[in-house]
Amino acid sequence: MAVATELNRTSELTTDEIIVDFDFDMLIYNESEVDVYFAATGGSYALLTLNTDYGVVFTEFGGTVSTSGFTAPLVAGTLLIVRHIPDTNETSWLYNDKHSETQHQDDFDRAVIRVLQLLEQIERAPQFAIHSQTTDITFPEPLANQFIGWDSTGENLENKPASGESAPLVQDFNDLDDVAVGSPTVGDMVQWDGSSWKKIASASLSYFELIKTGNVPGSNGNCRFIISGSELIIETRTGDAWVPTGWEHTIA
Repeated sequence: MAVATELNRTSELTTDEIIVDFDFDMLIYNESEVDVYFAATGGSYALLTLNTDYGVVFTEFGGTVSTSGFTAPLVAGTLLIVRHIPDTNETSWLYNDKHSETQHQDDFDRAVIRVLQLLEQIERAPQFAIHSQTTDITFPEPLANQFIGWDSTGENLENKPASGESAPLVQDFNDLDDVAVGSPTVGDMVQWDGSSWKKIASASLSYFELIKTGNVPGSNGNCRFIISGSELIIETRTGDAWVPTGWEHTIA
């Protein structure tokens, strides 16, 4: 026989609580050489277990995965059948030993199938454009709540905070060269915009909000300072509303 198709998996097959037999057109040599995955509608794929969730009947041209006699018909969802032939050699080829035509054909077919299995995985992987000269990219180790992005050289990948670049520590606000905002004057402020410090010239704000650790602006538990006329007032965020604390200070 020969490997007549490059397909290494079926399309997604529909399950509906009625259908129990699912056909595939891939050459295999053993019932264990297909993996079967099932996902209920809205769910994620999970690997089913041979001879517990399903059985396999196969010929030299393909076969059938059947849940009949193993489990109730699968609920509404999709089924996926993927060929998985082990990366091993079935025949021990010895000098001057006799081997049948079938052994030769089967081993050559298995070699082709292993290449197809590898190509199928490669085709599902992200790839650079054909003209790209980028090579030797290494993924960083996973870190919780971070994403992967290009480093400052644009040549490799690194973990980055989910909310953007972390603000560098300001060592001395009397020396604003630490944050590279340039030529500060009285009344100026600095603000982190997610990638760098920026100068806000001649800041004039109606209030300052102090944000409790773990909160966002406007969350209950925060407090804010308000200038109203000649009075400095402190309010707290309670019950989704700003409530005066009763503390006021007259500004001279």
